[in-house]
Amino acid sequence: MSWIGSKITNAVSSLTNENNVSLANLNVDLALVRLEPPAEFQIIGKALTNQRRKVAEEGSYHSVARCLGALFANIIPTTPRLIKAFGTRVSEIIGSPEANPHGTAEDGPFKEYVGADATSIWASATSGISSIAVLLLACMLARKFDDSRNSVAIWVEIVQIRQNELLADAQAKGLMADVVAAQQRILREDLALFDNSVRAWLNTADSVMKKKRKQFDLILDNLTSVPVSAGNSVYEKILHAWKDAMSGFEALLEGKPQNVTDTSILLALSAWNLYPNLIVLSHETIKVDFQDRLFPESGALTAGLEYSDGSLRSPGFRWSLALSHLKYYGEPVKVDVENDNIRIDIQELLIIAFGSLLRKWDIPNASTLTITEWLKEIETTLKDSFGNFKPAEQRSSS
Repeated sequence: MSWIGSKITNAVSSLTNENNVSLANLNVDLALVRLEPPAEFQIIGKALTNQRRKVAEEGSYHSVARCLGALFANIIPTTPRLIKAFGTRVSEIIGSPEANPHGTAEDGPFKEYVGADATSIWASATSGISSIAVLLLACMLARKFDDSRNSVAIWVEIVQIRQNELLADAQAKGLMADVVAAQQRILREDLALFDNSVRAWLNTADSVMKKKRKQFDLILDNLTSVPVSAGNSVYEKILHAWKDAMSGFEALLEGKPQNVTDTSILLALSAWNLYPNLIVLSHETIKVDFQDRLFPESGALTAGLEYSDGSLRSPGFRWSLALSHLKYYGEPVKVDVENDNIRIDIQELLIIAFGSLLRKWDIPNASTLTITEWLKEIETTLKDSFGNFKPAEQRSSS
C-alpha cells in the first residue's frame, strides 16, 4: 500500500509547485482496498457461496461499492445506529433457511449461485461505512423503479454530476481525496450488475418480511397528502431523500418520534426492511404496530400530517410526538395493584388528617387513644363555655 501513499504525496507536491493546478494524471485505484466489515455484517460473508464472496471482495461489485462510497463520502450523514440496525436486519434475513438454501450436487454448475444474492451487501460492507450508506441509496432506487434501466440511468447521471462537483472543489481547494474519488472509473455495466444484485436481495428480503411488507403497502395506498422530495433536479431530489431518510431513521432508532413529510422516506422504510411503528393520520387515526425489536417503543413515525404554512416541502423528517399514543416519550405503562382502587368519604378523610397530625407531633401509637380522649374533653369544655358564641361575621349580620 506504500506506493499509493507515495503517489498521492507526489501529486500533492506537484500541486504545490504549479500555479495552474492540473489533476488529470492522478489515478489511484481505490478498488484495491478491502476493509474489515462491521460486526453486524459478518454473517453475510459466511452465508455467501465461495464464488459470490470472491466476486464481492475482489470483483466489479467491490470496485463499484468502494468507488461510490468514496465519491459520496463527505456528504453522507453520520448514522451509526442505522448502519448497525441495517446490518442486523440483513443478517437476520439471510440467516432464514427459506431465504438462503444451500446448493447441492443436483444443482450442477449452478451450485454456487443457489441461495440469497447478497453480493452487493458484502461488497459494500468490506468497502467501508460510506459504501454501506450508498448501498442504502441503491436499495431505494431499486425499490422505486421496477425497470432497472431507469435506476441505472439515474446512477449514471448522479455519478457524473457528483464527479464534476468533486473535481470543481479540488480545483478550488486542492482536496486530494476528492480528486482520487472523482477520477475513479465507474462503468455503466458495473452499475447495472450492482443494481441487479440489489434487486435480487430485495426479492429475498420481501419473501422473508412478506407480512410486514404487505401491511405497509396497504397503509401506503391510503396516504395521499404526502408530497415528493424537494429539489430543483433529479440529482437534488434523490440526495435530499436519501440523506433525510438516513438522518430520520437515526433519530427513530434513538427513540425520538418523527413526522414524515416526504414519500421517499416511506420508500426507504420498505427498501431497508426497517419497520418503526406508524401512526397514520388519514380519514381516521390508525396506529400500526410492526413490533420491530430494532426500534424503541418511543421511536414512532407519524405520516399524514399537513401544514398550512407551506413548510411541507422542508425536511422529510420532523420531530413529532403524538400525545394520544406516546406519553412522556414512551408507551403508557400498565401497573397492576393488589387492592381495589376505591374512593374514601369525608369521615375517612378526617381520620387520615388526624393521623397525619399525630404523626407530626411524634405521638406513639400506644398513646393514640389517650390523645383522642383528651381532644374530645377539650371539645366538650369549649362547647360548655362558649355554647352561644358566634363568629364576628354572624354577630354583625344578626
